[in-house]
Amino acid sequence: MSIIKTSLPPNILRYIIGLLIIIGTGLLLFFILLFTETALSVWEKLQNYPVWLIIPYIIGITLIAFLGSRLLLRTLKPTPQKIQTHTIDQAPEQRQQHIAEKIQQAQSKGVDTQAVEVELQTLVTRQKDKEIYISLFGSISSGKSSLINAFLPESKVSVDPRGGTTSEITYYQWQQKVGEQIILTDLPGLQQTGQQDDDWIKQETQRAHIVIYLCEGDLTRDQYNEIQSLIALNKPLIVAINKIDLYSMNELQMIKQRLMEYFSDIKLLQVVTLQSGGTREVTKVYPDGREELVIRQLKPQTKELEVALNQYLELNRQQLDENRDTGFYHIAEQKLTSATDQFRQQKAQAIVQAYTKKAIAGALAAITPGSDILIQGYLGFHLVKELCQLYDVPATEMDIKKFIELASKHVGKTLPMILAFAGNILKAFPGIGTVGGSFFHAVAYGLIFESLGKSVASALTEQQSWQSTPTMQRFEENLSENMESRAQQMARLAFDIFAQKSNNK
Repeated sequence: MSIIKTSLPPNILRYIIGLLIIIGTGLLLFFILLFTETALSVWEKLQNYPVWLIIPYIIGITLIAFLGSRLLLRTLKPTPQKIQTHTIDQAPEQRQQHIAEKIQQAQSKGVDTQAVEVELQTLVTRQKDKEIYISLFGSISSGKSSLINAFLPESKVSVDPRGGTTSEITYYQWQQKVGEQIILTDLPGLQQTGQQDDDWIKQETQRAHIVIYLCEGDLTRDQYNEIQSLIALNKPLIVAINKIDLYSMNELQMIKQRLMEYFSDIKLLQVVTLQSGGTREVTKVYPDGREELVIRQLKPQTKELEVALNQYLELNRQQLDENRDTGFYHIAEQKLTSATDQFRQQKAQAIVQAYTKKAIAGALAAITPGSDILIQGYLGFHLVKELCQLYDVPATEMDIKKFIELASKHVGKTLPMILAFAGNILKAFPGIGTVGGSFFHAVAYGLIFESLGKSVASALTEQQSWQSTPTMQRFEENLSENMESRAQQMARLAFDIFAQKSNNK
């Protein structure tokens, strides 16, 4: 089969390019001649005017040209990208007052704020002590404990070549310079315990004045993300490449240069190399061919790190303290948010359980089995209203009523199926025939109200605002989820309520 070529011959392409060059050159010469003719004509006419008019004219033309060029350069100049940080534009005093007000509001609602108050009291203690805290941060077996031993040989920190020796946060006093009290914080390695403990370790770095991040060469993706989170704290950071005995000088220089390029835009970040000391397992080969595994002590090399630390210690002390305070306030806000979420979750669960019981009791007390409590809307309306108040989410009565109407329509379609399912569940309970058909509706309404309450609470937790459509979708999904086990629970609850009422008569 023949192939048809559709590309242009090379000579044609050269002719086209040549023609475009000729046209471009001609246009350029035309505009130069036009500009020259215009300039000469204007100059010839200006000579007929007095000097006091010519000078302002020339100055005006020059000024317009200058301003136009400046504006053009500013427009074309690329805007430098700024690193997003977690800092807040409030002064420390304002932020402290802001947190105090939020604590007071949370306490008035019943939230346990003890952990938040402990955090702020720790900050007050450190402010009074005027000590500088330096956190050693990094993955497991990165050499943090060995570095403590290098700085403080008398401390005798346990070091294991297998890694994972440090299992808790330990503080060491280091008299690095006269009159400057420094606390070195030895943190457990990340991924050594669990996610919750990792968060606890990361919080301690937020409380520090300076952070040293130890790594063993080029960064993994997780390590890069960890350093990015430390950069966001907006405090002095040293990325220390440890265990330099594993690399040649050229390899080490390449790694350091690459890390410096990663973070070239960060002002308060330095990259250094060091040997924290410690030990290394090596295989010793004897002349007779025997091999022996021996432990070799490595000599610490920390001069470059100490120089970087001294540069940071000579910074404005007030700025160092403000950055530390910002870290404490950030942790306090996180703990307050966590305590508030936990309180709301427990409170919401109690509200949902209370309204579920009311719905079951109402169904059992109904004169005519099948009286539709949800369509009447009273219990459903107040259930949603209480949950919105709990989560401080504004929702008008009209919004809630419309949502209840939508939920009622969905329940109206699925109620026969729910009643049939409740009937099958109740067959397993003895004596069902003696208590009447209201039990079917009691179990059904228990399922409905439990699903409704949990769906609203879950949506308010995530959305922090009232949105009917996604909340309705959650309700529809939750209504049919784990129905068998939930129906059994509702049946037991219905029998307990029925028995209690019978005993009170």
